[in-house]
Amino acid sequence: MQVSHYKEALPYLLKSRSTILVWGHHGTGKSSAPLQFCEDNGYKLFNLRLGSQEVGDLIGLATHVTNSKGEVVATKFAPPDWLKELFDFCEKNPNKHAIIHLDEINRARRDILAPVFQMVLDYQLHTYKFPENVYCIASANPNTDDYNVIDLSDCAFLDRFIHIKFAPTVREVLDYFQTCGEDEEIIGFLRDQPSMMESKLTDFSIDEMVKPSRRSWQQLSKLKRTGIPSNLFRELMFGAVGVTATSAFEEYVKNAEKPLTVEEVLADFKAIKKKVASQLDAGRNDMLNKTCEDIEKHLDKEGITLSEVECKNILDFIKALSSELCFSTCRQLYIKNETLREAMDKDKKLIKKLQEAKTAANNGKEATESTKE
Repeated sequence: MQVSHYKEALPYLLKSRSTILVWGHHGTGKSSAPLQFCEDNGYKLFNLRLGSQEVGDLIGLATHVTNSKGEVVATKFAPPDWLKELFDFCEKNPNKHAIIHLDEINRARRDILAPVFQMVLDYQLHTYKFPENVYCIASANPNTDDYNVIDLSDCAFLDRFIHIKFAPTVREVLDYFQTCGEDEEIIGFLRDQPSMMESKLTDFSIDEMVKPSRRSWQQLSKLKRTGIPSNLFRELMFGAVGVTATSAFEEYVKNAEKPLTVEEVLADFKAIKKKVASQLDAGRNDMLNKTCEDIEKHLDKEGITLSEVECKNILDFIKALSSELCFSTCRQLYIKNETLREAMDKDKKLIKKLQEAKTAANNGKEATESTKE
Protein backbone atom coordinates (compact mmCIF):
# COMPACT_ATOMS: atom_id res chain seq x y z
CA MET A 1 0.00 0.00 0.00
CA GLN A 2 1.28 3.44 -0.91
CA VAL A 3 1.49 6.26 1.63
CA SER A 4 -1.30 8.19 -0.08
CA HIS A 5 -3.65 5.18 0.12
CA TYR A 6 -2.65 4.60 3.74
CA LYS A 7 -3.53 8.16 4.75
CA GLU A 8 -6.79 8.03 2.79
CA ALA A 9 -7.84 4.70 4.33
CA LEU A 10 -6.86 5.43 7.93
CA PRO A 11 -9.94 7.54 8.89
CA TYR A 12 -12.27 4.72 7.73
CA LEU A 13 -10.21 2.13 9.59
CA LEU A 14 -10.27 4.15 12.78
CA LYS A 15 -13.99 4.81 12.49
CA SER A 16 -14.71 1.09 12.23
CA ARG A 17 -12.26 0.27 15.05
CA SER A 18 -10.26 -1.95 12.70
CA THR A 19 -6.68 -2.30 13.92
CA ILE A 20 -4.13 -2.42 11.12
CA LEU A 21 -0.78 -4.18 11.26
CA VAL A 22 1.58 -2.50 8.80
CA TRP A 23 4.38 -4.73 7.50
CA GLY A 24 7.39 -3.11 5.87
CA HIS A 25 11.15 -2.89 5.68
CA HIS A 26 13.05 -0.49 7.93
CA GLY A 27 13.18 3.12 6.83
CA THR A 28 10.09 2.93 4.61
CA GLY A 29 7.96 5.26 6.72
CA LYS A 30 5.95 2.90 8.94
CA SER A 31 6.49 5.29 11.85
CA SER A 32 6.58 8.60 9.97
CA ALA A 33 3.35 7.97 8.01
CA PRO A 34 1.08 7.88 11.10
CA LEU A 35 2.95 10.88 12.49
CA GLN A 36 2.26 12.82 9.26
CA PHE A 37 -1.39 11.77 9.40
CA CYS A 38 -1.71 12.93 13.01
CA GLU A 39 -0.03 16.28 12.31
CA ASP A 40 -2.25 16.87 9.27
CA ASN A 41 -5.47 15.99 11.11
CA GLY A 42 -4.86 17.30 14.63
CA TYR A 43 -4.50 13.87 16.25
CA LYS A 44 -2.17 13.11 19.16
CA LEU A 45 0.24 10.22 18.50
CA PHE A 46 1.60 7.96 21.24
CA ASN A 47 4.41 5.89 19.72
CA LEU A 48 5.32 2.81 21.78
CA ARG A 49 8.47 1.01 20.61
CA LEU A 50 7.62 -2.39 22.05
CA GLY A 51 11.04 -3.84 21.27
CA SER A 52 12.60 -1.81 24.08
CA GLN A 53 9.84 -2.15 26.67
CA GLU A 54 8.99 -4.43 29.55
CA VAL A 55 5.50 -5.15 30.86
CA GLY A 56 5.94 -2.55 33.60
CA ASP A 57 6.68 0.12 30.97
CA LEU A 58 3.37 -0.70 29.32
CA ILE A 59 0.92 -1.21 32.19
CA GLY A 60 2.77 0.41 35.10
CA LEU A 61 4.18 -1.01 38.32
CA ALA A 62 2.22 -2.58 41.16
CA THR A 63 1.79 -0.61 44.39
CA HIS A 64 0.14 -1.57 47.64
CA VAL A 65 -3.06 -0.03 48.99
CA THR A 66 -3.12 0.13 52.79
CA ASN A 67 -5.86 0.88 55.33
CA SER A 68 -5.73 3.31 58.24
CA LYS A 69 -3.73 0.73 60.23
CA GLY A 70 -1.10 0.43 57.56
CA GLU A 71 -2.25 -3.04 56.55
CA VAL A 72 -2.03 -4.02 52.89
CA VAL A 73 -5.60 -4.50 51.62
CA ALA A 74 -5.16 -4.41 47.84
CA THR A 75 -2.74 -4.08 44.95
CA LYS A 76 -3.10 -1.54 42.18
CA PHE A 77 -0.97 -0.50 39.23
CA ALA A 78 0.39 3.04 39.00
CA PRO A 79 0.00 4.09 35.36
CA PRO A 80 3.23 4.78 33.41
CA ASP A 81 3.86 8.32 32.17
CA TRP A 82 2.66 7.65 28.61
CA LEU A 83 -0.66 6.22 29.81
CA LYS A 84 -1.26 9.09 32.21
CA GLU A 85 -0.49 11.55 29.41
CA LEU A 86 -2.95 9.70 27.13
CA PHE A 87 -5.80 9.88 29.65
CA ASP A 88 -5.02 13.53 30.49
CA PHE A 89 -5.07 14.45 26.78
CA CYS A 90 -8.40 12.69 26.18
CA GLU A 91 -9.98 14.25 29.23
CA LYS A 92 -8.89 17.77 28.26
CA ASN A 93 -9.65 17.27 24.55
CA PRO A 94 -12.84 15.16 24.28
CA ASN A 95 -13.38 16.30 20.69
CA LYS A 96 -9.89 15.36 19.53
CA HIS A 97 -8.43 11.93 18.80
CA ALA A 98 -5.38 10.00 19.94
CA ILE A 99 -3.62 7.11 18.23
CA ILE A 100 -1.50 4.52 20.02
CA HIS A 101 1.11 3.20 17.60
CA LEU A 102 2.35 -0.24 18.67
CA ASP A 103 5.68 -0.10 16.86
CA GLU A 104 8.07 -3.06 16.49
CA ILE A 105 5.31 -5.45 17.54
CA ASN A 106 7.31 -8.52 16.48
CA ARG A 107 10.40 -7.40 18.37
CA ALA A 108 8.54 -7.34 21.68
CA ARG A 109 9.16 -9.75 24.54
CA ARG A 110 6.68 -12.60 24.71
CA ASP A 111 5.12 -11.32 27.94
CA ILE A 112 4.36 -7.99 26.21
CA LEU A 113 2.07 -9.67 23.67
CA ALA A 114 -0.66 -10.49 26.21
CA PRO A 115 -1.42 -6.83 27.06
CA VAL A 116 -1.08 -5.95 23.35
CA PHE A 117 -3.71 -8.61 22.64
CA GLN A 118 -6.03 -6.86 25.08
CA MET A 119 -5.37 -3.41 23.64
CA VAL A 120 -6.23 -4.26 20.04
CA LEU A 121 -9.21 -6.45 20.91
CA ASP A 122 -10.88 -4.73 23.87
CA TYR A 123 -9.32 -1.25 23.75
CA GLN A 124 -8.29 -1.83 27.31
CA LEU A 125 -4.92 -2.20 29.04
CA HIS A 126 -5.00 -4.22 32.25
CA THR A 127 -7.60 -2.35 34.37
CA TYR A 128 -7.54 0.82 32.23
CA LYS A 129 -10.38 1.21 29.73
CA PHE A 130 -9.41 3.53 26.88
CA PRO A 131 -11.63 6.56 26.15
CA GLU A 132 -13.77 6.53 23.00
CA ASN A 133 -11.41 8.91 21.17
CA VAL A 134 -8.42 6.51 21.37
CA TYR A 135 -7.44 4.20 18.49
CA CYS A 136 -4.70 1.59 18.00
CA ILE A 137 -2.48 0.75 15.04
CA ALA A 138 0.58 -1.51 14.83
CA SER A 139 3.64 -2.06 12.65
CA ALA A 140 6.31 -4.71 12.18
CA ASN A 141 9.27 -5.75 10.04
CA PRO A 142 8.78 -8.81 7.84
CA ASN A 143 10.06 -12.17 9.05
CA THR A 144 12.97 -12.42 6.60
CA ASP A 145 16.71 -12.99 7.00
CA ASP A 146 17.14 -9.20 7.10
CA TYR A 147 15.65 -8.91 10.63
CA ASN A 148 15.87 -10.53 14.04
CA VAL A 149 12.20 -10.80 14.99
CA ILE A 150 9.99 -13.13 16.98
CA ASP A 151 7.57 -15.53 15.31
CA LEU A 152 4.02 -14.18 15.14
CA SER A 153 2.36 -17.18 13.51
CA ASP A 154 -0.31 -17.43 16.24
CA CYS A 155 -3.56 -17.39 14.24
CA ALA A 156 -5.58 -15.93 17.13
CA PHE A 157 -3.15 -13.02 17.38
CA LEU A 158 -2.87 -12.31 13.64
CA ASP A 159 -6.66 -12.49 13.33
CA ARG A 160 -6.97 -9.29 15.37
CA PHE A 161 -5.56 -7.19 12.53
CA ILE A 162 -6.11 -6.07 8.98
CA HIS A 163 -2.65 -6.58 7.47
CA ILE A 164 -1.03 -4.08 5.11
CA LYS A 165 2.11 -4.50 3.06
CA PHE A 166 3.59 -1.00 3.16
CA ALA A 167 5.30 0.04 -0.09
CA PRO A 168 5.74 3.80 -0.57
CA THR A 169 6.76 4.90 -4.03
CA VAL A 170 10.09 6.64 -4.65
CA ARG A 171 8.19 9.81 -5.48
CA GLU A 172 6.35 9.70 -2.12
CA VAL A 173 9.66 9.27 -0.27
CA LEU A 174 11.30 12.18 -2.11
CA ASP A 175 8.24 14.39 -1.60
CA TYR A 176 8.52 13.61 2.12
CA PHE A 177 12.23 14.50 2.07
CA GLN A 178 11.33 17.81 0.45
CA THR A 179 8.72 18.50 3.12
CA CYS A 180 11.33 17.81 5.80
CA GLY A 181 13.72 20.30 4.17
CA GLU A 182 16.37 17.74 3.22
CA ASP A 183 19.25 18.73 0.94
CA GLU A 184 18.10 19.57 -2.60
CA GLU A 185 21.17 18.05 -4.27
CA ILE A 186 20.60 14.73 -2.50
CA ILE A 187 16.92 14.81 -3.45
CA GLY A 188 17.85 15.62 -7.05
CA PHE A 189 20.40 12.79 -7.15
CA LEU A 190 17.89 10.23 -5.81
CA ARG A 191 15.24 11.46 -8.21
CA ASP A 192 17.71 10.93 -11.05
CA GLN A 193 19.03 7.58 -9.77
CA PRO A 194 16.28 5.99 -7.62
CA SER A 195 18.14 2.65 -7.50
CA MET A 196 20.60 4.36 -5.12
CA MET A 197 17.82 5.07 -2.60
CA GLU A 198 18.49 1.91 -0.55
CA SER A 199 20.06 -1.53 -0.72
CA LYS A 200 17.86 -4.27 -2.10
CA LEU A 201 16.12 -6.20 0.66
CA THR A 202 14.32 -9.55 0.55
CA ASP A 203 10.82 -9.26 -0.84
CA PHE A 204 8.04 -10.69 1.31
CA SER A 205 4.36 -11.55 1.20
CA ILE A 206 1.63 -11.21 3.84
CA ASP A 207 -0.55 -13.88 2.22
CA GLU A 208 0.43 -16.65 4.64
CA MET A 209 -0.49 -14.48 7.64
CA VAL A 210 -3.99 -13.69 6.40
CA LYS A 211 -6.77 -16.23 6.73
CA PRO A 212 -10.55 -15.65 6.63
CA SER A 213 -12.40 -16.00 9.92
CA ARG A 214 -15.65 -14.91 11.51
CA ARG A 215 -13.85 -12.02 13.15
CA SER A 216 -12.17 -10.82 9.94
CA TRP A 217 -15.48 -10.88 8.01
CA GLN A 218 -17.10 -8.91 10.83
CA GLN A 219 -14.27 -6.38 10.69
CA LEU A 220 -14.80 -5.98 6.96
CA SER A 221 -18.54 -5.52 7.44
CA LYS A 222 -17.94 -2.67 9.90
CA LEU A 223 -15.33 -1.14 7.58
CA LYS A 224 -17.65 -1.34 4.55
CA ARG A 225 -20.43 0.46 6.45
CA THR A 226 -18.17 3.50 6.91
CA GLY A 227 -18.58 4.30 3.20
CA ILE A 228 -14.93 3.62 2.37
CA PRO A 229 -14.18 3.94 -1.39
CA SER A 230 -14.33 0.59 -3.17
CA ASN A 231 -10.70 0.68 -4.34
CA LEU A 232 -9.42 1.12 -0.78
CA PHE A 233 -11.83 -1.48 0.58
CA ARG A 234 -10.54 -4.01 -1.95
CA GLU A 235 -6.93 -3.31 -1.04
CA LEU A 236 -7.68 -3.75 2.67
CA MET A 237 -9.82 -6.82 2.07
CA PHE A 238 -6.73 -8.68 0.85
CA GLY A 239 -5.18 -7.97 4.26
CA ALA A 240 -8.23 -9.17 6.17
CA VAL A 241 -9.36 -12.40 4.51
CA GLY A 242 -6.68 -13.11 1.91
CA VAL A 243 -6.51 -13.28 -1.88
CA THR A 244 -8.74 -16.33 -2.43
CA ALA A 245 -11.62 -15.10 -0.27
CA THR A 246 -11.38 -11.60 -1.77
CA SER A 247 -11.56 -12.96 -5.32
CA ALA A 248 -14.54 -15.16 -4.41
CA PHE A 249 -16.35 -12.21 -2.82
CA GLU A 250 -15.75 -10.00 -5.85
CA GLU A 251 -17.10 -12.71 -8.15
CA TYR A 252 -20.20 -13.03 -5.96
CA VAL A 253 -20.82 -9.26 -5.98
CA LYS A 254 -20.33 -9.15 -9.74
CA ASN A 255 -22.93 -11.85 -10.38
CA ALA A 256 -25.33 -11.24 -7.50
CA GLU A 257 -28.77 -9.83 -8.22
CA LYS A 258 -29.09 -6.18 -7.26
CA PRO A 259 -32.06 -3.91 -6.52
CA LEU A 260 -33.51 -1.97 -9.45
CA THR A 261 -32.29 1.61 -9.61
CA VAL A 262 -34.46 4.72 -9.71
CA GLU A 263 -33.14 5.43 -13.20
CA GLU A 264 -34.28 2.01 -14.44
CA VAL A 265 -37.79 2.51 -13.03
CA LEU A 266 -38.15 6.03 -14.47
CA ALA A 267 -36.82 5.09 -17.91
CA ASP A 268 -39.02 2.16 -18.95
CA PHE A 269 -41.11 -0.14 -16.75
CA LYS A 270 -41.63 -2.64 -19.58
CA ALA A 271 -37.88 -3.24 -19.69
CA ILE A 272 -37.78 -4.20 -15.99
CA LYS A 273 -41.21 -5.87 -15.69
CA LYS A 274 -39.80 -9.41 -15.81
CA LYS A 275 -37.15 -8.59 -13.21
CA VAL A 276 -39.80 -7.18 -10.83
CA ALA A 277 -41.86 -10.34 -11.28
CA SER A 278 -38.77 -12.50 -10.71
CA GLN A 279 -37.94 -10.68 -7.46
CA LEU A 280 -41.56 -11.04 -6.32
CA ASP A 281 -41.56 -14.78 -7.06
CA ALA A 282 -38.28 -15.19 -5.20
CA GLY A 283 -39.66 -13.35 -2.18
CA ARG A 284 -37.02 -10.62 -2.50
CA ASN A 285 -39.11 -7.93 -0.83
CA ASP A 286 -35.85 -6.55 0.58
CA MET A 287 -34.70 -5.59 -2.93
CA LEU A 288 -38.06 -4.21 -3.98
CA ASN A 289 -38.33 -2.24 -0.76
CA LYS A 290 -34.85 -0.80 -1.37
CA THR A 291 -35.98 0.42 -4.81
CA CYS A 292 -39.08 2.01 -3.24
CA GLU A 293 -36.94 3.77 -0.63
CA ASP A 294 -34.59 5.04 -3.35
CA ILE A 295 -37.53 6.45 -5.33
CA GLU A 296 -38.71 8.21 -2.18
CA LYS A 297 -35.24 9.71 -1.59
CA HIS A 298 -35.08 10.79 -5.22
CA LEU A 299 -38.37 12.67 -4.92
CA ASP A 300 -37.12 14.38 -1.76
CA LYS A 301 -34.40 16.14 -3.75
CA GLU A 302 -34.96 19.82 -4.38
CA GLY A 303 -36.21 20.80 -7.83
CA ILE A 304 -37.19 17.30 -8.95
CA THR A 305 -39.85 17.29 -11.67
CA LEU A 306 -41.41 14.20 -13.23
CA SER A 307 -42.58 13.86 -16.80
CA GLU A 308 -45.85 12.14 -17.64
CA VAL A 309 -43.91 9.09 -18.85
CA GLU A 310 -41.84 8.91 -15.63
CA CYS A 311 -45.01 9.14 -13.52
CA LYS A 312 -46.57 6.30 -15.50
CA ASN A 313 -43.45 4.14 -15.06
CA ILE A 314 -43.47 4.71 -11.31
CA LEU A 315 -47.14 3.83 -11.05
CA ASP A 316 -46.72 0.70 -13.17
CA PHE A 317 -43.85 -0.35 -10.91
CA ILE A 318 -45.92 0.26 -7.76
CA LYS A 319 -48.91 -1.67 -9.12
CA ALA A 320 -46.66 -4.64 -9.83
CA LEU A 321 -45.67 -4.90 -6.15
CA SER A 322 -47.34 -7.01 -3.50
CA SER A 323 -50.49 -5.38 -2.06
CA GLU A 324 -48.81 -4.61 1.25
CA LEU A 325 -45.71 -3.02 -0.30
CA CYS A 326 -47.84 -1.17 -2.86
CA PHE A 327 -49.99 0.30 -0.08
CA SER A 328 -47.05 1.41 2.11
CA THR A 329 -45.13 2.86 -0.86
CA CYS A 330 -48.12 4.89 -2.07
CA ARG A 331 -48.53 6.37 1.41
CA GLN A 332 -44.90 7.55 1.30
CA LEU A 333 -44.90 8.83 -2.28
CA TYR A 334 -48.31 10.53 -2.37
CA ILE A 335 -47.07 13.69 -0.65
CA LYS A 336 -43.70 13.82 -2.41
CA ASN A 337 -44.59 15.15 -5.85
CA GLU A 338 -47.65 16.99 -7.13
CA THR A 339 -47.50 15.49 -10.65
CA LEU A 340 -47.23 12.00 -9.23
CA ARG A 341 -50.03 12.67 -6.76
CA GLU A 342 -52.37 13.77 -9.57
CA ALA A 343 -51.46 10.66 -11.57
CA MET A 344 -52.22 8.45 -8.56
CA ASP A 345 -55.65 10.05 -8.10
CA LYS A 346 -56.52 9.28 -11.75
CA ASP A 347 -55.19 5.72 -11.90
CA LYS A 348 -58.26 3.48 -11.41
CA LYS A 349 -56.28 0.22 -11.28
CA LEU A 350 -54.04 1.62 -8.55
CA ILE A 351 -57.01 2.93 -6.56
CA LYS A 352 -58.72 -0.47 -6.81
CA LYS A 353 -55.56 -2.29 -5.67
CA LEU A 354 -55.13 0.08 -2.72
CA GLN A 355 -58.77 -0.42 -1.69
CA GLU A 356 -58.31 -4.20 -1.83
CA ALA A 357 -55.10 -3.94 0.19
CA LYS A 358 -56.85 -1.78 2.79
CA THR A 359 -59.79 -4.20 3.02
CA ALA A 360 -57.44 -7.18 3.39
CA ALA A 361 -55.49 -5.37 6.10
CA ASN A 362 -58.69 -4.52 8.00
CA ASN A 363 -59.96 -8.11 7.71
CA GLY A 364 -56.62 -9.38 8.98
CA LYS A 365 -56.75 -6.98 11.90
CA GLU A 366 -60.32 -8.06 12.78
CA ALA A 367 -59.32 -11.73 12.59
CA THR A 368 -56.40 -11.10 14.92
CA GLU A 369 -58.56 -9.29 17.46
CA SER A 370 -61.17 -12.05 17.28
CA THR A 371 -58.50 -14.67 17.97
CA LYS A 372 -57.31 -12.74 21.00
CA GLU A 373 -60.86 -12.59 22.40
